[in-house]
This record gives sequence, structure tokens and C-alpha cells, in this order.
Amino acid sequence: MTTPSGLLAWGQAGNYNAVNDRLVIRALAGGAVFGLQSPPTLAAGSGLTVNIGAWTAIVDCGDGTSAVIGSTAAATIQQTAGGASQRTDVLWADINVDGTTQWSLSWLPSPVTGRTGVALGTAVVPASAATAAAMTFTPGVATASPPGPPYWPCDTTSRPVTSTSYSQFTGSFLIPAGKITQAGARFLLSAWGTATWGSTTPTFQMRGNSPTAGLSGLLPTVPIGYTAFTSGQVPHWLWRLHLMFTQAGNNAGWQAIGELIIALGTGNLLPASSTQQMGAACRMSSAASGVDLTKDVSLYGDFAWGGAGSTLNCSGSLLQWLNPPPGVTVP
Repeated sequence: MTTPSGLLAWGQAGNYNAVNDRLVIRALAGGAVFGLQSPPTLAAGSGLTVNIGAWTAIVDCGDGTSAVIGSTAAATIQQTAGGASQRTDVLWADINVDGTTQWSLSWLPSPVTGRTGVALGTAVVPASAATAAAMTFTPGVATASPPGPPYWPCDTTSRPVTSTSYSQFTGSFLIPAGKITQAGARFLLSAWGTATWGSTTPTFQMRGNSPTAGLSGLLPTVPIGYTAFTSGQVPHWLWRLHLMFTQAGNNAGWQAIGELIIALGTGNLLPASSTQQMGAACRMSSAASGVDLTKDVSLYGDFAWGGAGSTLNCSGSLLQWLNPPPGVTVP
């Protein structure tokens, strides 16, 4: 029986050596995670034959390029009978970039280490199993994500703020240790909600914050000294913190800017002469350093009123990594 195999996608008539094609795949895949996009079905056939359904995957070629591999047609592969004790095998798709530039399937002992390619699934083979029907097959799980910025789950926990002291109003988002390995990593922390104005006309301040050394108390504060809203009015607001790490490592440099828009939730697009109530402000912090990116980094938003009697309500907050290296996952 022929071992299932095929060309790395975009291969030309069995003579595939186009590194530039694999570079295009890497560029188009963007931040996609390497792995299965569409897992196969795995089922016992007659004897030791295993039936494999159609599948696709994105694989790292190990040279700064990526390849798409897979099959749109069903195939079969032979398993090996069980031995003296139970074992787990991995159905592995090997890739050969510099040789035949093909992929090929084989059963390998679990765990698989030191090989390029992707796992399509597993087989638990009981001792002395003589047929595939006696084995348990588990297809792999789709792990390749579509291109786009990785993001942390949106936090929708209600954290009303009435205090004149700084209080956390967003979720707390953790960037795991060692994820940032290149200078220029850019993050966007966003939050949105409403504010209920009290009988006074308070100012307020909104800022990013972190318990992480080198960031704590240093992220930009956006002040709003606005008195146009009146008691009982409920303006809508959108706050964003842009944070860029200008270096990696254990003494990373960074820059940040915060921005805030606030306006009543009624009315139309504001013309220059409008008297409708709204405001906007932004502040940039001085460039700094001293952040250890080999350790966890946390980010959240702080808020403080300039007077009593008003309430800030955050409807949701979200952290996005705007330019992650290919294959990076979060959180």
C-alpha cells in the first residue's frame, strides 16, 4: 500500500523549489498559528487499515517560510499490530523542504520531538491488538487561527467607579513571560462605557496602569476638565491606550499614548459650530525603560473623579497585540 504523500501547496508538477512561494504563504498567514486548519477524520478500516479524511494545515518550514499541506481526498494508511503493552502512536505529516519538497504520513511513537511537520491525530493501540477496529483513534484539533491581531478575551465585568482616588475600571490583561522577543511590539488596550453625571461638574482622569516594575504609575494620564454635562446626563466614552516596546529583553524600553473621547449618546456628527456636548483629549508619556519582558507583564486602566457624586461604568475592555510575529498565540 502506498504511503499517503503530496506536494507542499503551490508545488509545480513535482519540481517544487520556489522559496518565494513559501514566503508569500508566510506573509499571507500573518499571525496564524502553525498547525491544523481542518483536521481529518480517522476511522478503522479492514484489518490494520486506517481511513483518513481530507485535511489541511499550515506548517513552519524552519527557514522563515511557511507551507500549506493537506489533501482534499480521502486516503488510507496501515497501522502496526499491538505489542506486549499498550502504546500511543501519532499520525504525523513530515515535510521535506530541501529534498523532494513533499509531505508524507507515518505513525510515530508518542511524543514526537525534533521533526518538522504537524500531528494529524493519535491512535491508542492496546496490547496484542490485531486490527484497527481494536484501536482508538482521535483526530487532532484545529489550532491554526485566521490572520489578524491576537486578542485577549473581552472583559465585561462591571466595575463602577465613584471614588476621587484611582480605582481599576477595566479588566487586567496578562502578557505572558517571554512572548515579546522583538523590538517594536505594539499593544492596544481599549475600554468603553458610560458615565452618570452628578450634581457637581467634576473633572476626571483616566490612565493606564500596571503592577509591573518599569510601568507602574508611569503610563499616560488623560485628564478631562469638562463642565458642559449637567446633572443626570449619561455621556458615552471610549478610551484607548497605545503601548509600544522599543526593545525586548529584561530592560525593555517603551513609549505610550492615551486617548479619550466622551460625548452624549444623542445627536448627530458634530459640525465645527455645534454646541452639542462632547470632549476629547490625549496625552503621551515620556519614553522610559526598565521593563523585564522575560517575566509576566500586566495592563489595566485606572480612573479617578475630581469630585464626588458621579459614576463611571465600563461596559467592556479588550487588549490586542497589533503586530505579533507569525505563530504567536495569546494569552
